[in-house]
Amino acid sequence: MVALLVVGATLWNAYHREQEQLLRNEQAQATYWQARENYLAGNYAYSLALLQEIPAYTPIAVEALEYREKIFTELEEKGFWHYQRGQYEESARLLQILADQDINYKPAMFARLVASYELLQNYEGAIRAYESVIRAEPRTIEARNRLAAIYAEHYGDFDKAMQYYEQASELVIEEYKSQYGNAYALTVNPGKTPDSHYQLHCGLAKVYLAQGMHYQADAALKWALFLRPDEPMAYYLMGIRQREAGNLAAACYNWKQAEGRGSAQAGDFLATYCR
Repeated sequence: MVALLVVGATLWNAYHREQEQLLRNEQAQATYWQARENYLAGNYAYSLALLQEIPAYTPIAVEALEYREKIFTELEEKGFWHYQRGQYEESARLLQILADQDINYKPAMFARLVASYELLQNYEGAIRAYESVIRAEPRTIEARNRLAAIYAEHYGDFDKAMQYYEQASELVIEEYKSQYGNAYALTVNPGKTPDSHYQLHCGLAKVYLAQGMHYQADAALKWALFLRPDEPMAYYLMGIRQREAGNLAAACYNWKQAEGRGSAQAGDFLATYCR
């Protein structure tokens, strides 16, 4: 009698588990079709959230995963399409949905995302995107330069700007020491340095000038001029530095150099101060 009861209970438990699994499978199937309907209706983020809810042990899970990957591909293609046509708001919206997903980091996708935000002057969005880039590329100098510039130029937060510029400076110095040794200042080859190094020193100079830190600005500008003597920005900034020091002749000389290298801003300063 006891054995019969045990067998009966075992069969009942097995039947109950089977019914529960069938119910979960049905629910997963319903969620999958709901996700497809929402995607076709343009509710992309909600569609992806629904697909994420589908348990891996259900029969529809593989199909759901494939559909999720299909959405990723189509969102990226649509985001790129809108970006190429100057429709930056829609591009940012679609690519941000992708960025919010747990997907492999794609530099090309994030490049268009941050560019869209900056062109829209959506600096909060740009900051979030650049921070994601730094998490994916811990040694990036470019993203730190841009974050620093945004904080300095659009928020007036020089402390935050310096935080990112200092991080970038540490990375640059590490690169120089690994290539040239501790005496890197004497042996750096400007032709082998990326533009991000030049942009770093120009950015630092801007922040230093804004805070009246002229000695530090001079050092940053000397590095910038050494790295890229044919670029205008460092000459333009050096002109501002010289004017603030009361040396108008030197300021005009540097603005003339900058104008000759394509700086319209330097041309305006020449017309105003150097008649």
